[in-house]
Amino acid sequence: MSRQRRGKVKETCPLEKGGLRVIVWINNNGQRVRVSLAEVSINGPSGKQDKIVDVTGMVDFTDLDPGSYSIAVTPTGKYQDYKVKTNHKSLAVSNGDNYSIADFELLALGKLRIKVIDVDTSDIINSMSISIMGEVTKQFNSSSGEWNNPGKLPVGSYEISLGIPVGTYDPIDAQNKTVRAGEVTDVIFRLKRLSYFEFRILDDKTGDIIRNAQVKIKTPDDVTHQLITDGNGGVKVKFPYHTPGNCEVVEITLPNNEKRVFVSVDES
Repeated sequence: MSRQRRGKVKETCPLEKGGLRVIVWINNNGQRVRVSLAEVSINGPSGKQDKIVDVTGMVDFTDLDPGSYSIAVTPTGKYQDYKVKTNHKSLAVSNGDNYSIADFELLALGKLRIKVIDVDTSDIINSMSISIMGEVTKQFNSSSGEWNNPGKLPVGSYEISLGIPVGTYDPIDAQNKTVRAGEVTDVIFRLKRLSYFEFRILDDKTGDIIRNAQVKIKTPDDVTHQLITDGNGGVKVKFPYHTPGNCEVVEITLPNNEKRVFVSVDES
């Protein structure tokens, strides 16, 4: 009599599903306010799915296979020009009853337009480095057009500064401006072009360079400058470019406090 061997039947449990919740909101004077005008698209192990955010400011995707899902939010209606900010462009979904939560903020946008001009001639100055720092950071060169438009920017405070090449224009302070939703904020930099008067001081008997001598120079804008000669015996003074008149060396005092008459000026 033969015996029949019975094998064990291996039972498999169905893979448990998970869920993903997407929350969309704006910052209203420091308060999180959820908004419903947005479309949400996810893509992952369960395929691509699209939904509309409901009046609660969130949308749930259920019955999802575990794994990583990419998430995209597209503002619509009155929020269609808003910028989307998030740290959850993708998110892992685990099996179980708990939702994986993705947080999306909508940032209102506004505009800056920037002009750089010569204060004396009103000419547009191009090829000037412009830096914008705030909610976002941008850097670009001014163009020959009247206005420079860095594009739409999130609402907030920005510092706008110029990178002025040494010796071309008088340095100018950065400007602080606030970008407001749906508005255009103008920024105008008015620069004064510079001229320079520079020369060296030599001993007229020996021809030696005279260092650390004190020099008083009066520039055409009627300003008296107190300078000290450098290692090459030179001094350099700047004044506004369009100022008529001459530079005048008022007084030269040598390092030993001796005032000498026989000092030659080698203008360069």
